[in-house]
Amino acid sequence: MKKIWNYNKFKFINENLIKEYSEFNQYQMDVGTQNPLGPGYGFAIDPSLSIYGTDADSPYVDYYSRMGGAVNRLNQITKNALNKSDIDLHVNDDFINDLENFTNYKILRIFRNNSLYLDIFISFEFDEKEFFGMFKNYNKDNNNIEFKCELYNNPEYPYIDQEYKLKLSRYIKNKLDKWFKPEYKLYKNLKNECPVKNIMGEQIKLKENIIIEVTNVDFEKDGSPFVEITHNNIIYYIKGNDYYFFNYWFEKID
Repeated sequence: MKKIWNYNKFKFINENLIKEYSEFNQYQMDVGTQNPLGPGYGFAIDPSLSIYGTDADSPYVDYYSRMGGAVNRLNQITKNALNKSDIDLHVNDDFINDLENFTNYKILRIFRNNSLYLDIFISFEFDEKEFFGMFKNYNKDNNNIEFKCELYNNPEYPYIDQEYKLKLSRYIKNKLDKWFKPEYKLYKNLKNECPVKNIMGEQIKLKENIIIEVTNVDFEKDGSPFVEITHNNIIYYIKGNDYYFFNYWFEKID
């Protein structure tokens, strides 16, 4: 065994002494002087196992550079974890899995009911079978959709629960909303004496076959939609229930 201490001219000479201020301290826990860079700094780092991804954000550079790199790395890890969760969620969602099986939507009838709102009767195909449904008071409350459908009571699909029904109702209504919304283009009037209102709120009848231009589609303060059209530089409006008949009364000019 090698000697630790030698005596030379009345003085002790250190050969293998482990000093308190040496690198030994970085392996201690709360003993003696601590590493000024903090716990863990001073060790070799594997970028694949650490939040410090590259040399640019390693513990050997200044504190602010390390913090920037660490935060970016953590953000990336969090993002990847959330994306994976979203994928797992969609795989286990019955409605998402069934979505491509819903096809061939049709509006069969639009009826003005006694509450002065619209009931809309539709049909669609699911698994190549035709089903019928109805939106009650379609334009009354966008947050409280009343959709009845025979698919809901079909024993072939026992997994259709309340959440599935809500998603399907919202999905179909969004499709109908997009169809009802006019495009910013020229249209030809197909309806004789088509009812519109001028800027003063007076009702005007437009003649058949005249050409109009859609200049705005928006919502009033109460949430009801309207269409702004122009003919001969005069502005007219189609509001209320009439909004939903626009694509029946007018034909788009390509």
